[in-house]
Amino acid sequence: MKNKIDFVLRVILAGVFLISGLLKLLSFDTFVYSIKTYDILTHDTIIYFAITIISLEIFAGIMILLNIYSKIAAILVVILMTSFTIFVVWSVIADKGFICNCFGSLFSTKINYVTIIRNTCLLVLAIYVYKNPSTSFDFDKLTKKQTVIVILMSFILLSCIIIYNNYYRVPLKEFHIGKTIEDYELISMDGQVFNSHNINKPFTLLVFFDTRDCSKCLSDAILWKKVYKEFSSFVEVILIFVPRSVNEIQKTLKQKSLKMPYIVDYKLEWFSKYNIITPLRVLLDKNNKVIHIGKPDGMLESQNAFINLLLNEIKNIKTQSPK
Repeated sequence: MKNKIDFVLRVILAGVFLISGLLKLLSFDTFVYSIKTYDILTHDTIIYFAITIISLEIFAGIMILLNIYSKIAAILVVILMTSFTIFVVWSVIADKGFICNCFGSLFSTKINYVTIIRNTCLLVLAIYVYKNPSTSFDFDKLTKKQTVIVILMSFILLSCIIIYNNYYRVPLKEFHIGKTIEDYELISMDGQVFNSHNINKPFTLLVFFDTRDCSKCLSDAILWKKVYKEFSSFVEVILIFVPRSVNEIQKTLKQKSLKMPYIVDYKLEWFSKYNIITPLRVLLDKNNKVIHIGKPDGMLESQNAFINLLLNEIKNIKTQSPK
């Protein structure tokens, strides 16, 4: 009876890590972006860190499932879960409002006490598997070594492919005041097309936004609405959302009374390309030159400073216009 229980628990632990690793792999950009939002690692480090986590999770899951050096794999899981749990506890205590993409974009949730409980349960389960190694489905030593070598080689190859496709192929860019961004085309959820050639207003305010940003950060919504209503002749305001469910986005728009066009960056083309951490506002002129970059801080003074900057830019436009 005990052997059956041990086997079931081992399969559960292996399944959780295999599924977690594979879902992260299938939504690699989203996983990388979620790590970026923690604002702890550099972009170069994030890429390698994400690949390492995915590889270790799948690697540990396979080893535990097939009982290939399962005690070593269990130790690896204990180390991972201990590290994750420490980070999660810190995040909850500090009220960081981070998003957990532990199972890729399929189960994206805010880090909270439930996350702590879940991680603790997995940590206890990993310790149990370590102390109660199964003897079923074992391999002889030669087969184990060959299997481990094949798995390692596969993940080294996979890592190289991911690094090439997600880093070297698409060089990192950032917004810089005074720099011109490349031409773009955005299609809103209601079908409107916005690109750098058909926007007839002298300025464009791009607001990069996540429905799960902290309430202090979302206080900037007051500014977005003010610009949209009072400067509509001069500024095109476009909201660009992190991928979430349409219902969740529409609920946030309704709560904040935001009626401007919005885009959902499902492929994370903007967020990954420009290393964006939400919320962020970027003001462009007619030639796509960045005039202003703002990170909301919940302070009225910052919002007033942006309005004054916008008024000055509009004044300059009027002055330069032929009478």
